[in-house]
Amino acid sequence: DAAGVDLIVVGTKQKGGIGRLSSVSSVLVHDAKQSVWCVPAAAYAAVAAIPRWKTAVVATDLSEFGNHAIPYAFTVLGGKGEVHLLHVRDEDHEGKAPAETEAKLLALVPPGQTGVTVRAHVITGDDPAQTIGEAAERLGADVIVIASRARGGITRVLLGSVADKLLRACRRPVL
Repeated sequence: DAAGVDLIVVGTKQKGGIGRLSSVSSVLVHDAKQSVWCVPAAAYAAVAAIPRWKTAVVATDLSEFGNHAIPYAFTVLGGKGEVHLLHVRDEDHEGKAPAETEAKLLALVPPGQTGVTVRAHVITGDDPAQTIGEAAERLGADVIVIASRARGGITRVLLGSVADKLLRACRRPVL
């Protein structure tokens, strides 16, 4: 806070179970006022150069809060590349057809993104974190972007967090 940084980058060992309570990356995701970028320890172990990302997956639940992650996906690509807007619905979904939801996703793209290819995906799955991770693997994403509500304490333990579970399960960097 004192340094006025916009982003904190931290490695993660992807601890699970009770170990995640002592995880520095999980605590940062919960407590930091800034965006936190978690890079799995094994993700870029052999990388000697600065990584340049070409493909980003950004997941949103289509809430106002969840949609705040979308501009960050365009930021990390630097004006060129591919952004996959992803919405996960559960197996018992009712309501809008996928085409309607895809149109809603595409309407969230910030103006002026001429060098970026944008694709919208509506995917069905019971476990949003797992579904997002699998989609990122299938799409060859270099990075995953997701908003985190930073639930804490007993709420986090009981309800869990899609972002927190994604951090522990995914082999790709998560912003």
